[in-house]
Amino acid sequence: MQLIKEAEVGLRMQDADPGCIVSLRFAFRRKNTVALSQNISPVNSEVMDALVHSDKLEWIPQRIDPTRHFMKVLWIGPESGRAAVLIRSLKGSIVPRHKHLGDAHVLMLKGRLKVRDAELVAGDYLYEANGMIHPATEALEDTEYLMIMSGAVLFFDENNFLGFQGWEEFHRAHQEHVAQSTESTSGRRAASVPS
Repeated sequence: MQLIKEAEVGLRMQDADPGCIVSLRFAFRRKNTVALSQNISPVNSEVMDALVHSDKLEWIPQRIDPTRHFMKVLWIGPESGRAAVLIRSLKGSIVPRHKHLGDAHVLMLKGRLKVRDAELVAGDYLYEANGMIHPATEALEDTEYLMIMSGAVLFFDENNFLGFQGWEEFHRAHQEHVAQSTESTSGRRAASVPS
């Protein structure tokens, strides 16, 4: 059994047993020491939170439309197949018809994006379920959005499989871009995106 005191700043309430939360809050107000019914210390103390200063990352051209579709890789979770990426699509950019092999969460940051029969604008949130298939997605104006996805996305047209993207492709693209940016200091210029 583990003892918790009010002064212990490291306690994260969401890690505690839900049944303990009410009694802990009560105990904190009364400045009592409370015994937790389970150990809430981390299993792996080496696990780090991720802090990314996205404004310092360069936009990476994407294969599907390298002159109008870009990304910044914020986080990749190889153990889960999940990834968080910022996407920038310039007006007229089209993401081909595709199928999600995992769910995806999209938060629009700016611009307008046509997804199926809907237009998304800044502040809109979209959830796409595992297995979702939809037609081409079009940037109606310069657009930026955050996408957090689990699993790959398969791209295709009426006759052909065009490719896929998942955490491994995001990782490879990021590594290649870093290598190219490093080479740009010796004369080669890294890709830039209009602001």
